[in-house]
Amino acid sequence: MEQDSNKKNNNSTLPIALGVGLLLSLGFNVYQFVDNKQSIETLNNSVKELSTVSSEKSQLEFDYKNLQDEFEQLKSSIVDNDGLLSNKEHNISIQQQEIDKILNDANASKADLAKAESMIKSLKSEIATYKSEIIRLEKENAILVKNNTLLTTERDSIQTNLNTERTERIAEREIATKKEEELSTTLSISNHKIQPLKVRNNGKEVTKDRAKKVDKIRVSFDIDRNSRAQSGQKEIYVSIRKPNGQIGKFGGADSGLLKLHSGDEVAYSDKVNVNYQNGAGQTVTFDWEDAAFEPGTYKIDIYQNGFKISQADVVLR
Repeated sequence: MEQDSNKKNNNSTLPIALGVGLLLSLGFNVYQFVDNKQSIETLNNSVKELSTVSSEKSQLEFDYKNLQDEFEQLKSSIVDNDGLLSNKEHNISIQQQEIDKILNDANASKADLAKAESMIKSLKSEIATYKSEIIRLEKENAILVKNNTLLTTERDSIQTNLNTERTERIAEREIATKKEEELSTTLSISNHKIQPLKVRNNGKEVTKDRAKKVDKIRVSFDIDRNSRAQSGQKEIYVSIRKPNGQIGKFGGADSGLLKLHSGDEVAYSDKVNVNYQNGAGQTVTFDWEDAAFEPGTYKIDIYQNGFKISQADVVLR
């Protein structure tokens, strides 16, 4: 009877044990399922975070690369750098080194990237300031170049004027010296005489003042001594102007135009060649004959070496 009772109890306990075991197994599986799900979610979040970090890093690297290219182009465009730009370039270089350190770190965190992003914004602002400074300096340099060009042009103009004036002064001195020398070597005359003459049948010459009775006019003068005039042939030009203003010309005369040192030209009636001897005086005489002399004043000018050296006149009634 007792054995039956124990057997009955054993049979009733077995289902309970089986049920508890089943519940425990089920609970473990549920726990394991929940734990795996949480692990998967954590993994997915980690993957998403890594993807986000990678994307942010790529964007930062892209923006940073553009800034670097812009900075290099700006530096290459500078013709004449100065101390101010060099200081700015030094500051930009320090910022680049710090940004490079973060972006080159394969394990850079989101916080690191946020710091790099802030630094890139600061670098962008610094490069913008650098660009503005370059533009300002270029404008100032353009003004300086323009001013220097004007100053150079003005200086060259002044120098050219000075050179021109110096050349003109030298030329004037040379001309003055030459003129003085020519003037000092020019012959002078004295005892300049003009005689209206009547030639009688016997050949005797007598002085007359009536035009109808005058056969010729004799011109005579003495050449004074001049120690500076060299010996040799000297050309003396004689201009005889009639009362009507015309230049008198006569047979056998060598008439023409003479250019003076003043630049003017005068007509002359005859040219006389004189063999001048330095330091010695001599008398020159020549006659002017005409078919018919008119009443009035006859003016006689004498030229030598481009200068007028004497003038005289005679009046015929």
